[in-house]
Amino acid sequence: MEVLRGMTGAMERNAALQIYFEYWPRGLKHAGCQPLEILTFLHERGFRLLADDGVRAIAASEFRAFGQSISGNRFVNLLAMR
Repeated sequence: MEVLRGMTGAMERNAALQIYFEYWPRGLKHAGCQPLEILTFLHERGFRLLADDGVRAIAASEFRAFGQSISGNRFVNLLAMR
């Protein structure tokens, strides 16, 4: 989350930005971040979120269920794009 906060200026300057990142709820919690916070942060800045396959979009209304579906030590790669 700190990386995303630190690149807010770059996000504002680049309309066609794409961010590929690992979404690991357990690791995020250990780092002091609520996993839902990252998804919401990106959504509020106009990003669409796509799951691993790059095809299935994750709607904001699905964020909570999506995060809860990744339990234990599991993670998923996400593409945030606009």
